[in-house]
Amino acid sequence: MVRTFLAIDLPDMVLKDIGTMIRTWRLHGANVRWITPERMHLTLKFLGEVEADLIPLIIKRCESVSTNTAEFSLELGGTGIFPTIKRPRILWIGIRGDTTALRILQKGIEDTLAGIGIPREERPFVPHLTVGRIRSPKGVHSLIEPFVKSEIPLMPFRVTSLSLYKSTLTPKEPVYDLLGRCPLATSI
Repeated sequence: MVRTFLAIDLPDMVLKDIGTMIRTWRLHGANVRWITPERMHLTLKFLGEVEADLIPLIIKRCESVSTNTAEFSLELGGTGIFPTIKRPRILWIGIRGDTTALRILQKGIEDTLAGIGIPREERPFVPHLTVGRIRSPKGVHSLIEPFVKSEIPLMPFRVTSLSLYKSTLTPKEPVYDLLGRCPLATSI
């Protein structure tokens, strides 16, 4: 079995800017496990544990969606907290831009993978980048207000492909290995 997910990779420039923001948020001293920017991605679907021999079919199915989806642009914008500000667990940066195209791509992936027995996600798709996971309430109070009021520079980027990753959990942080990339159409 292979633990997998589908995601959109972020350009290095965007990851560098996110790293700068995280360094600022760290100064508040909250007990947060910050995500290493190089490991960040926009998750479209977490597939969970799948049979290794199913990987080529998953890639083929995703290519059927990606080749019928034109490239589009997104940008970072705004911050948020899951589940609520009163019970913070996940710190995230929002996604703006052509979110209609993003939602169509994500729904296409859900539909095509359901056709091979991969269950649909029951929760609604909320495009975001997880930047931190709160470990304990220690110091969180001093971080929440500056975090939600953060000015996120608009960092537009082009979505040209989606990637299938293997995720291996380790005590320190997950290790991601690329299993396949599905390019989007340059025009339709």
